[in-house]
Parts: sequence; C-alpha cells; structure tokens
Amino acid sequence: MSTRNRWTTARACWITILGLTSACTTWKVQSVTPEALIAEQHPGRIRVTRADRTTIVLRQPELRGDSLSGVIRGPADRAQRRASVALGDVAQVATRKVDPVATGALALGSAAVAAGAVVAVWLGTLPAD
Repeated sequence: MSTRNRWTTARACWITILGLTSACTTWKVQSVTPEALIAEQHPGRIRVTRADRTTIVLRQPELRGDSLSGVIRGPADRAQRRASVALGDVAQVATRKVDPVATGALALGSAAVAAGAVVAVWLGTLPAD
C-alpha cells in the first residue's frame, strides 16, 4: 500500500470519529415552564412528557393559545404532521443537550480503534525482509 493510500485511510478514520462524536446527546429535563422555555431558548425540538407519562417530540415548537404545537414524524411512514399538547397535560419538557461524558468516551474509544486500524494497515504493508 502506498503512502498516499495510508494517509487516505487515516483521514477516513478521523472523519468517522468526528461524525460519531456529534451524536452524543441526551434529553435534559428543563426546570422552567414550557412557555418560558419556548420564549427564552427557542429550541428546535422538545420532548414533552404528558401527565399520563406518554412522550412526544415536537419539532419547531411554538405556543398556540393554551397548547404546545409542533411538527411530529410518524413512526412508520416518516410523514410529518402538526400536533398539539394542552399545557395542562404537560408534566415536563426536555431539550437535547450534548453529553460530555459519552462524547469523550466515544471519542477516545474511536480514536483507539482508528489508531489500531492505521497501525495494522501500516504494518501489513511493510516489506518482508
């Protein structure tokens, strides 16, 4: 394997690592009211837990009268539609936040795997004596 191919492999490994680390997020329950959350933070999506403990993820959430409204995706067909939840039915609201512990663990683990793969490729291409 040429030096160029080795560096291409190494770059591909690092691009994969960077892509994986962007996915380390978790839902963080907010202590403010849904009204204050929407007005102050303008989140792109929120997870609403109703009083009956069912959850719904609203994208582009907004207040409409006495309800939280937003776009949801259907589980099977991926079709989008509008949905609303009455504010009186909201038990809690959560937003997506980066999880630094999971991100760090994934980054270190991925870096170790990538480094091992690069070393294995590098050693596998050395000429035999």
